Amino acid sequence: MQTTCSRISKWKCYKNLVTLSVGWILLYSSFTSIKDLSSTFHHQDGLGLIGMATFYFGYMLACIFAGSTVRLFDAKVSISCTSLCQIPFLISNALPKFYVLLPLSFLGGFTQSILWTSSGSYLVWISQTMSTNQRNNVNKVFSIFSLVVSCSPILGGMSTVLAFSLYGKDRQHFQKQFKQINTTFENDILKTLIFKSKFSDNLTDTEVCGPGICFFENNLPNLALPRVKLYIILGFYTGCMLAASAMFLCVMDPYIPEKDEPKKYKICISVTNITKILYSTTFVKVFPLLFHYGFQMAFMSGSFFKEYVGCRYGIEKIGYFLSVFGFSSAFSSGLSGFIHTGTGREYVFMFACLAEVVAVSGMLMWDCFSNYMTYTIGLCSLWGLAHGIWQTHLNGYIGESFPLTSEFAFSSLNLILSLGLITGYSSSNYICMRTKLYVTGGMCIISSCFFLIMSKIARQKCVINKNFKRVSKMKELEIFVSSNVSSRLE
Repeated sequence: MQTTCSRISKWKCYKNLVTLSVGWILLYSSFTSIKDLSSTFHHQDGLGLIGMATFYFGYMLACIFAGSTVRLFDAKVSISCTSLCQIPFLISNALPKFYVLLPLSFLGGFTQSILWTSSGSYLVWISQTMSTNQRNNVNKVFSIFSLVVSCSPILGGMSTVLAFSLYGKDRQHFQKQFKQINTTFENDILKTLIFKSKFSDNLTDTEVCGPGICFFENNLPNLALPRVKLYIILGFYTGCMLAASAMFLCVMDPYIPEKDEPKKYKICISVTNITKILYSTTFVKVFPLLFHYGFQMAFMSGSFFKEYVGCRYGIEKIGYFLSVFGFSSAFSSGLSGFIHTGTGREYVFMFACLAEVVAVSGMLMWDCFSNYMTYTIGLCSLWGLAHGIWQTHLNGYIGESFPLTSEFAFSSLNLILSLGLITGYSSSNYICMRTKLYVTGGMCIISSCFFLIMSKIARQKCVINKNFKRVSKMKELEIFVSSNVSSRLE
C-alpha cells in the first residue's frame, strides 16, 4: 500500500537515499568519464565538443517539460526511465559520426535534465521526514547525496586506467598531431593573424600543451585508439547504467506528493512557474553562480583534461586525474555540508571561489612547472574542492528555498546550468586557452561577489522588517495602554 511521505519510516527514507546515491554512482561514473574523454577521443573537427554542446542544448530544452513530467509520471518512474535513455548516448561514442553522435547526444541531454530534476525533487521529499528542522535537513541530505555522487569520477577514472593501461605511446603521437595542426596554419594567413601561433616542427611541450594552445582544430585526425579497448570500456559503462536503472526501479519507494501539494501537468503552467522562480529575488541571487558553475564544468571536461593532461602526460593518465578530481570533490562536498551550518553559506562559497581562483592562477603559470605531474595533480585537486562545494550548496540552496515547487525550481536551476555548459563547450574551439582561464576566473569572482552583495541586502531587509514589526507592536501597545488609562480616569 502506497503511503505519503509523512508516514514512511526513517529507515525507508535512508534506504531510498542510499539506493539513489549508489545508483547515481554507477550512472554518473559512466557519464562523467565519457564526457571528460570525448573532447580527446573525438577532436576531429571539434566533434567531441560539439556533441557535448548538443547534449546540453537538449538538456536546456527539457527543463521546460521536466517539472510537469515528474509530477505526471512519479519521480521514481522518471528516474528509472530516463536513466535507461542515457545508454544510447553512451553507445553512440563507438561510432563517432555527426549523424550518429549529435541526435543521440540531444536525446541523452533531454532525458538527463528530467533525471536531475526528478532526483532533486525526490531528495527534497526524503528530507521532509528525517528531521523537524527542514532547512538544515535538506542541506544534510544533499550533502550526503553529493558526497556519494562525487565519488563517481573515482570509479570512472580507475576503470579508464584499467582499460587504457596498455596504451602507452599516445603522448608523443598526440603532441605530434598538435604540432601538425599548428604547422598547417602557415598556409592560412587569416588564421595566422587571428591566433598568432608559432609555427615550428620543434615546438616544446609547453608550447603545444597547456595555456599556450591557441588554434582552431580543423581536420585534426582522431587520436589512434584500439577499437577493442573502446568497446570494453563502453560495455562496462553500459552494464553500470543497466544496474543503476534496475536499482531505481526495484528498490526505491514511489514518490507521492502531499495532499496539499497541487498537481500541475500543463506545459503552460510549468513555464509560468519556471518564469516566476527565475524572476524571484531568491533565485536571482545565485543566477550568476549557476551560469559560472556550468561554464567551469565545460572548461574542466572540454579543455583541462585534453590540453593539460592528455596532451602532456598521455591519455592513459587521464583516469588518474579523474580519480583525484572525484576524491577532492567528494571530500569538499561532505565536509562543507556539515560545516556550513555553523559558518553560513557565504563563507563556504568564498572558500570555493578562492580555491578556483588559485587553480586558475596555477594553470596560467603551468609552463614553469609542467615537468612536475604533482603540480598538475594539485591544480586538479583545487578545482575538485571548488566543484564539490558548488554542486552541493547550489542544489541545497534551491532545495531549501523552494520546497513546495522543487520540480520547477530544479528545472530552473538546470536551465541556467545548461546555458553555461552550452556557452563553455560551443566557444571552446574559438577561444585561446589563456582567454578561457581569464574568463573563468573573472566570472568566478564577479558571481561570488554578486552573491555576497545580494545576501547582505536580503539580511538588511529582514532586519528592517523585524524592526518595523517591533515598532508597530510597540505603538499598538502604547495606544492600548493609553486608552486603558484614559478610560480608568474617566
